[in-house]
Amino acid sequence: MIPSQDQDWTSDNGFDDVYRQACGGSIAAIVQILNQKLASDQIRTRAIIAGGSLQLLCEAPTAENLDRDHTVERVRAILEQVAPRGIRKVTLYARLVQEQQLLWLEAIQREPEDLLWSEPMILKRSHWFRWAFRNLTSRQRDLNLPTLGSTLPAKAARTQFWVGAAGGAILSVFLLGLVAWNLKWITIGNPPATPIASTTNDPFVKAVRLAETAALGGQTAKTRQQWLELATQWQAAADLMEQVTPDDRRAATARDRAQRYRQNSQQARQQAELAPPALP
Repeated sequence: MIPSQDQDWTSDNGFDDVYRQACGGSIAAIVQILNQKLASDQIRTRAIIAGGSLQLLCEAPTAENLDRDHTVERVRAILEQVAPRGIRKVTLYARLVQEQQLLWLEAIQREPEDLLWSEPMILKRSHWFRWAFRNLTSRQRDLNLPTLGSTLPAKAARTQFWVGAAGGAILSVFLLGLVAWNLKWITIGNPPATPIASTTNDPFVKAVRLAETAALGGQTAKTRQQWLELATQWQAAADLMEQVTPDDRRAATARDRAQRYRQNSQQARQQAELAPPALP
């Protein structure tokens, strides 16, 4: 269950400048909000736009802080609450805290073994009336209209009231027009959404996930049996990478990773020879 404070971000922050910028798609503002909301988990984030999607890195001091299911659920809830304009595809990466890297995306693509895990996600599409409501609320806050206890002269108060009422009426008509247009568009026919291709049987994805598991296990392996199991996992990851077809756009990367995974498997076997057997 997502904590309740994430579900009421808009009321807690009063549509401040950072939140408005994040809603508009500002990466710096999105990172600022994520860092604030994830501070209790000791998670810090970095983000860039690449390949038409938001590439988001989460770092924490320990792997326990980056539990996959919990972190993915938290980040998804925050991003869908913000609903940044123009951002629906997100790739989430998790690793232990490292030194500052300006080219961190290139670094993790070059050395995916440093990752604890990665997770692609598609954010729910925010309906158009949500943006209209945000804009309306924002304008109302900017007007700074007097409260019922205002000390404005009666004539000025009545004038401001009727100006506000007229503006509200015009906006209501505009919103009703949008509703009617939207319903007509839906009736005419909304083109079916393009199904998202499943990656369940993608050997490249399966190899990367298996390599992530092996890399994480290599941080705690001590006994001969543990190192032999890691060697088997690295070899299996290499075999999966070799299943990537030559016409796949990732073929060159797959060949390179297959070679590195085999090297990792050999190194794990060497560690197994040096490690003590498991205690009975």
